[in-house]
Amino acid sequence: YESYTQAPGYLAGSDHYLGDLTGVNAPDLYLMNAFMEAVNGPDQPLTSVEFEAGEGDYGSSMSARLDPAAADFKLRISVAQGNRLINYYLFTGGVNYRLDRTTGDGNDRISFTGERHGVNAPISPEGEENYTLPRLARTNRMLGALGEAAATATEERDGIAVGFIPDYWMTESVYPGNEAMGEIAENLKRHRFGGPGGVMARAMLHLTFRYTAVNIQDGPLDVAVTPVLALASARYMDGTVQRKLVDWLQAGGHLFLHGEVPMFDMTGESCTILMDALDLRHVGERWADHRYFLSVNADGWAAPRPELRAGFAQTFQPLAEGTLFRVYGTDEACAFDIPVGDGRAIMVSAEIPADLDFFRTAFARLGAEPGLTHDHPLNGIFLSSAATPEGARFVHALNLDGVDKPVRLFDRGEPLFEGRPIMLRRRDGVMLPIDLDLGDVRVAWSTAEIVEVGTDGITVRLTGDHDALSLVMKRTVVASSDHEAILREGNVLVTSRIRGAGDELLRIDWV
Repeated sequence: YESYTQAPGYLAGSDHYLGDLTGVNAPDLYLMNAFMEAVNGPDQPLTSVEFEAGEGDYGSSMSARLDPAAADFKLRISVAQGNRLINYYLFTGGVNYRLDRTTGDGNDRISFTGERHGVNAPISPEGEENYTLPRLARTNRMLGALGEAAATATEERDGIAVGFIPDYWMTESVYPGNEAMGEIAENLKRHRFGGPGGVMARAMLHLTFRYTAVNIQDGPLDVAVTPVLALASARYMDGTVQRKLVDWLQAGGHLFLHGEVPMFDMTGESCTILMDALDLRHVGERWADHRYFLSVNADGWAAPRPELRAGFAQTFQPLAEGTLFRVYGTDEACAFDIPVGDGRAIMVSAEIPADLDFFRTAFARLGAEPGLTHDHPLNGIFLSSAATPEGARFVHALNLDGVDKPVRLFDRGEPLFEGRPIMLRRRDGVMLPIDLDLGDVRVAWSTAEIVEVGTDGITVRLTGDHDALSLVMKRTVVASSDHEAILREGNVLVTSRIRGAGDELLRIDWV
């Protein structure tokens, strides 16, 4: 990233192939975009220059067949986080012509893929459309209709950031003759949002946290900018970064650390600056195996809760106050709530399950709570929101599961859309407007996303039994058998008479 932040004029774009997007890997995409934001310059908006589209069967071996929701979900999450450019790769296939000279490479063509490329793209080399195009085109049309507002909307955040340490990701080239370097690289891979860190990222998304990331290695760490930090930590961490974390904690920062408390710097030399500030006494490491079922029991405010199995635990001597998890059958602990100066650290040095209640409580005790929430008992719902400089907002909601979910949405505890339910259809998403100015008409709110905007009306896509929208206008809604329009004080409430399952459209005209 230092290569493209060295001077103005560089465009920084992601390149990712995540396959089907589910509740398992959607947090990876959200985290990746946040990390990019942490290193991009102020003139570098998020973009994706190689954005996976199509069936995904790149070898034409029937080894992959992506759901139509795959590209749609990735697009919606990326737009919610502020991506300003998306390059579908590949969107259309083509023919690789034969060169006018013999190369001896097996086909003498311009590409190694053979005569054709992009055979599983949304549009084939022969111009045929495959099953992934209609869903992607539908969302593209929606974004096009709202492009002016969507292009200036910035994601709203919940006062929490994830820590990004570039050193943790520089493991592509490891000198094979150095055993210590191999051990360091493996530890980094396990903890940099694999293992415990991966659980934390998934918990944050399913708890509907809206977060950014901060480069704590190369940039400043300021309590005023980053009051709460979630950090996937490995056994190795540069001493300068450890000192920066300690100074931030003492100044009032609140830290949630998941993984291992660092014991060494990035060269393997002993470095316990953070551990010493936490006043922890290291005991050892414990690993679960086929004969040892490593388990931890809650203590302090974490109790009562069922005993949890753990894959790994870095253990310490229990504290007189602030111990949260103890290793069963030992006098060792692996989670603590510790005051540090004016700040506070909650650290979990064990690979525990994604106990959402524990993560919710821990973040709340540190002062971070999700502002945008829902009332559905199931997880697997992505929520975010973005606002324009003019005050319009978009609520992004994705149902990552294969079951319909009627939900009510809340903003800082207050019901949105006058408390009306939103139907999130299976494997579908919506981008719902709030206070969106369309000239002489303002959409106060809508439970259906707008897919077309004209001077004399709009078209919305229906997902619920009785989708509705509130229009602030001096004009008159044209009567229709497809909807009911009720004039209220200051607005017109339009309620659809068409039951929506995701593809039905409702046209609302006005004069």
